[in-house]
Amino acid sequence: MSKNKTLQILEGSHAIALTIKNIAPAVISAYPITPQTHIVEDLAKFKAEGLANYEYVRAESEFAAASIILGASASGVRTYSATSSQGLLLMTEVVFNMAGLRLPIVMTCANRAVSAPINIWCFRDDTKILMADLSYKNINKIKIGDSVLGKDRAGNLVYTKVTKLFSRYTDDLVRLKTTETEIYCTPEHKFYYHSGHNHWTKAENLKGKKLHNFGYPDKINDNFKKGWLTGVADGDGSFYHQENRYYFRLKCKDQEMAETFTNWANHFKYPLRNVDYLKNDGYFISILTNTEKTKHLKKFLTRKHNPDFARGYLAGIYDAEGSGPFKVKQAVIYNNNLEIIKAVESYLELIKIKFKTYIDTRRGGQHKNDNYHVKINNVPEFFIKCPPRISRKRDNLLRMTLKSVKSRSGVLEITPVEVKTKVYNIETTANNYIANGFLVHNCDHQDVMVIRDSGWILLFAENHQEAISQHIMAYKIAEATKIPVMVNVDGYIITHSYEPAWIPDKATIQKYLGKYQPAIGTYLNPKKPITIGAFAPPDHYMEIRQELHEDLVASQKVINAEYFNYQKMFETETKKNKLEDNGLLEYSGPQKPQAILVTMGSVLGTIRTVIKENNLEKKIGILKIRTYRPFPKEAIAKVILRTTKIAVIEKALSLGQEGPLTSDIKSLLSDKKSKVNVQNYIVGLGGRDISRGVIKKIINDTMKAVQKPQSKFINN
Repeated sequence: MSKNKTLQILEGSHAIALTIKNIAPAVISAYPITPQTHIVEDLAKFKAEGLANYEYVRAESEFAAASIILGASASGVRTYSATSSQGLLLMTEVVFNMAGLRLPIVMTCANRAVSAPINIWCFRDDTKILMADLSYKNINKIKIGDSVLGKDRAGNLVYTKVTKLFSRYTDDLVRLKTTETEIYCTPEHKFYYHSGHNHWTKAENLKGKKLHNFGYPDKINDNFKKGWLTGVADGDGSFYHQENRYYFRLKCKDQEMAETFTNWANHFKYPLRNVDYLKNDGYFISILTNTEKTKHLKKFLTRKHNPDFARGYLAGIYDAEGSGPFKVKQAVIYNNNLEIIKAVESYLELIKIKFKTYIDTRRGGQHKNDNYHVKINNVPEFFIKCPPRISRKRDNLLRMTLKSVKSRSGVLEITPVEVKTKVYNIETTANNYIANGFLVHNCDHQDVMVIRDSGWILLFAENHQEAISQHIMAYKIAEATKIPVMVNVDGYIITHSYEPAWIPDKATIQKYLGKYQPAIGTYLNPKKPITIGAFAPPDHYMEIRQELHEDLVASQKVINAEYFNYQKMFETETKKNKLEDNGLLEYSGPQKPQAILVTMGSVLGTIRTVIKENNLEKKIGILKIRTYRPFPKEAIAKVILRTTKIAVIEKALSLGQEGPLTSDIKSLLSDKKSKVNVQNYIVGLGGRDISRGVIKKIINDTMKAVQKPQSKFINN
């Protein structure tokens, strides 16, 4: 990449969505399925916010979405869709039709495992899930529609709805013991941890790592809730007593604050006098205690020197006041009541938070009625944890980012638990949630292998930048060959991770693609009626399929040509250590390696790291397959005939045979009458981590004396 490109740290899904927005297809239709969801959510959002002109057609299933795209493409416009796993399987009938009808459609497949078994990671029934009101509920008590806390793609702590529930029995659990707590889960369940950068990894690989900690069940206690209710009441100036009865009420336009206020008041069994929605104040909730409860209410509303109450009070008054920061990690609480300001000061001192109090001498302005200001430079975590702070839309209010979470828990030990247990999992709109204080969150290539013989061009991306370029090139390739193109990206590993990437602007992309003008007679046009998809009897069917096959093979030249056109147009640099680099594949390594590792997708990053760390650059070659269909036999043969040992690393399995890529490579070698020894290594099924240890095992095994070819399943 040329030096003048500005890189952005982007989530893979967001990078793809931004690229499609700049490509500007005329029609987009998709049905959400994890891990593709973020792509189509962004595209729908761009349309809703007026940032894009395409037609976004909502569909009731993947089959319907594919049918909509087929019809739109047949009418002569650019189209786009995205899917994953079972969604692609549901599309299968239409996918074959798209290729048979020679429609230049582009689709993203966020590769993921297919069932059965259902690929679900689970927790024991006593795992505590952090709810939207900061209470905790056992995972087996969660219901569809419940509001829990999770993380959005920007790292903000957000409300997320539970959309699905899962349960099953297993005797394969692990116990994670951390510095503060413990949690029981299946070994494959992914946790969010910190190691200089933030990553997802599986429970079984967490020993010695630092987990982000969002609090524990014993920290959001009744004292905190009482403090928050008091702080909200004080901040709104709505805490008072009359005739020996205490009143406190909430007036706000924030739904989550209103829900929290109601839930926590009910928790302490204080009946709500009224719950209304007022035109000017939004939610109006008033609590009037009866005589028996007045004494109890007064007791907890009286400020006490209790750290948990103090934290709750400060968070509550901060919420009620709408006291925003001037910049990240800086906040101001302002009020015109000196007594309240003194309480704020005493609580900040109690929990050892540095602050500065001053009087606003300005006349008029934003805070003209709030003379006293308490400025806090390093905003404590609990300020941000209270639900209203999470969801407010106002730009000047602090949003919680993972970078602001200072609390991290070390994983001390991981112990297998081989007792048959019923376990549970939930699916949320954010694709994650918080279990026992930890943020918890699957990918292989089995889905796309189902349609490898459908007649599509299948591209595989290693990283974010390659996914961006392949989506742009896909339209040129599809339109030149009249063959649909599917860009495959590893689910979660690419779609949900962040990397620096550069996205060409819309004008540059449009200049590269040019205006789409299909030839008259190749699309549906009322002025020039034609038939698309007519019945083909045996006398014609074979010739039609033969033509598609021959054009698919010939498309290799188009793919290569567009790869180099793209490099020239976008000034993309080629690394010097690559002996082969084109649209079909990439080879890096020695001229005559002792062995070559062959694979597709994101696992290449791990392979490169292992090769470099172990100083194997002069011994081991790496062959990356960019284009799987059409299968580039001659280009691959040119590379692998440099050695006698080949390791094909695959995240897919043709049951009863071997990995499909391995079969293809063996087939081309038989044509060459080669004596190259090909070993097949199956890894990463169901999203299992492909660690550096796995790659080391494969390299060591490959370097042994010539072995009998077989499929080997390599685990961590």
